[in-house]
Amino acid sequence: MRPAKDFFRPLAVGAPAPVREIPFPPSRMIHFFPAANEKMRSKVSQIAPTVDILLANLEDGVPADQKEAARAGLVEVAQTVDFGATQFWTRVNSLDSPWGLDDLTAAVLEAGEALDVIMIPKVEGPEDIHYVDRLLAQLEAKAGLTRPILVHAILETARGMANVEEICAASPRMQGLSLGPADLAANRRMKTTRVGGGHPGYLVRTDPPLATQEDGTVETDINADRTTYQQDLWHYTIARMVDACVMNGILPFYGPFGDIKDTVACEDQFRNAYLLGCVGAWSLHPVQIDVAKKVFSPDPTDVAHAQRVIAAMGDGTGALMLDGKMEDDASVKQCHVVVELAKALSASDPRTRGQLRILKETTMPINSTPDLRPRRSVLYMPAANERAIEKAKGIPADAIIFDLEDAVAPDAKPSARVKAAAAVRSGEYGNRELTIRCNGLDTEWGADDIAAAGAALPSAVVIPKVDDVEQVDAVSAQLDAAGASESTLIWPMIETPTAIFNVRSIAAHPRVAVLVMGTNDLAKELRSPIVAGRHPLVPHLATALLAAREAGKVILDGVYNDVKNTDGFAAECRQGMEIGFDGKTLIHPSQVEPANNVWAPGIDEVEYAQRVITAFDEAVAEGKGVVTVDGRMIENLHVDSARRVLATSAAITGLRQ
Repeated sequence: MRPAKDFFRPLAVGAPAPVREIPFPPSRMIHFFPAANEKMRSKVSQIAPTVDILLANLEDGVPADQKEAARAGLVEVAQTVDFGATQFWTRVNSLDSPWGLDDLTAAVLEAGEALDVIMIPKVEGPEDIHYVDRLLAQLEAKAGLTRPILVHAILETARGMANVEEICAASPRMQGLSLGPADLAANRRMKTTRVGGGHPGYLVRTDPPLATQEDGTVETDINADRTTYQQDLWHYTIARMVDACVMNGILPFYGPFGDIKDTVACEDQFRNAYLLGCVGAWSLHPVQIDVAKKVFSPDPTDVAHAQRVIAAMGDGTGALMLDGKMEDDASVKQCHVVVELAKALSASDPRTRGQLRILKETTMPINSTPDLRPRRSVLYMPAANERAIEKAKGIPADAIIFDLEDAVAPDAKPSARVKAAAAVRSGEYGNRELTIRCNGLDTEWGADDIAAAGAALPSAVVIPKVDDVEQVDAVSAQLDAAGASESTLIWPMIETPTAIFNVRSIAAHPRVAVLVMGTNDLAKELRSPIVAGRHPLVPHLATALLAAREAGKVILDGVYNDVKNTDGFAAECRQGMEIGFDGKTLIHPSQVEPANNVWAPGIDEVEYAQRVITAFDEAVAEGKGVVTVDGRMIENLHVDSARRVLATSAAITGLRQ
């Protein structure tokens, strides 16, 4: 075993540096084709766009007298076919065979530019991987390759299973493992001739029923009919393989399912493997390609639920109730796995993109769902003021904007930037959503603010005076350059006439989560007085609201300046709520509780919503076409509104925990 300091050094002079993280493009199926078969080779260009991984097979299924032809077929395909986004792999013959060395040599020297992964059969220990690792490095250096070819091992022996953790950790070029159930069954001396799947003899049986005898005694009747349930022979083996792979950051695959015609049982076996953590399976025939696509693509309903959980969880910590179920830190991690897989698949597979259109149509970016992430009260706090930053920890605002712009004097902006980043990183603000308002892009501080905020990983950066979507693109690029997470979103402030004209395209940007109305600056730009009722601004507020709703985004009302006028503030909150805003930006802690009260569902409203949903569900179950609650007819629109009320109430409860 190499020492840790040398683990990522090339094993040969001139060889490419090993990868530090195994890539995970869509990998739902590894589709095999016999490289010796000219007819099959001629179809590769048509098959490639339909699969995630295409593998030229040189081993099992290739007769001894066709091994060289298969090797030549691999080279021909590698040099003539454009694989596009599809990964191209090959399975070589085993290391102890007469063909293994020549297979590896030809694969690297003649097909290496096209090859992503080499699959090694019958791997029994880390020493096999060490040998392949060194040999591939030498061949890559000789071929002048600029990227390393990864290695995938097949577990086909009891010794290989016993050494599975050491195999996974043997080399940085280890891409993953596959289960080889046929060879493993033979090596273990399992009494089955099936390739994958269960066995009718491997079962559990229900207990015998009780029967009354002629003498009146009661005994169990072992001869009575009793239900049996076929079990999965491979459950433990797959689970152990998955654990070893996950522990080492590589990918687990289920192997072949031999009964080509039984697509129902194939789907069952693939789904068992998927639920246990496998990322894909082998497909031996075109009919199994669609089975693998179906099974290893997340269900749209699961994706929608996962995004709702992520949105509701905010920073990913704590716990809340959603749809009657508790969601916590562990469940949000599971949800991220589902969502990331869905995004990768919808980006690469047109058919899957259609099935997963729910990603765009019914969900919104992380932390941006108005139904689930309360943003009733969003409080500006001057980041230069240490006392204010400390005080914010105890203020029950739903979100905090650490302000680097209007509330900070020019000479205090650099130190305020440091204080804001430290506050976001501190973890001392509970479940509140933390954001940083940067200075404008056209100021001397804007770029540095965005870089510091991106590195601090707030929920979002608030950007003042955004006029068009190109400015949002620029901020997004600067966040990426600063190392910000994809979950660090953008809240553009809409406070100029130009922004009002461009608000639809701004709201539609995928990284925009929330629109923030800058009513003071907007009024100044329009030369309008700020008056009770805000009638000069209402048309422009409504325009921005329409854009937010069209894009499925949150929108926050602007600030109220007269802190002492509590009645005027309450009236403006009610107006904003009635117009349709999701919450209000605030300039003083005394405004938090009134805003929270206005935008929180009342007890009566929650109870009515529960009655609506219960009545509707009961009517559907009974096949009724008309539903009434409290003497009023209920339609789908009312049910959706009721569910929104309950979701909002649950999210607010979760925020308080």
